[in-house]
Amino acid sequence: MKIVLIYLIFAIIVISIILGNIWQHNQIIFLGYRKAELVKDIRELENERNELKIEISRLSSFSRIEKVAHKLGLITPQKIEVIRIPMEVDNEN
Repeated sequence: MKIVLIYLIFAIIVISIILGNIWQHNQIIFLGYRKAELVKDIRELENERNELKIEISRLSSFSRIEKVAHKLGLITPQKIEVIRIPMEVDNEN
């Protein structure tokens, strides 16, 4: 009876080790797929960021802004005009 108990405990330990290795292997495979997905997402986001930088450069170019301003009826000033707005200072404190 003692030998059967020892074999049973040994079998449980071996089965536990085997199941642990199978679980670990599955986790490694899952994490590998997850890493590949994240790398793909990073590449897509980097491409989108680069496209947005190009669009920002295009939209903020001086010639484009000048064309849009003319379409809106804005004109280039002929001389530099400075308008000073007096600031009121609260001296009651």
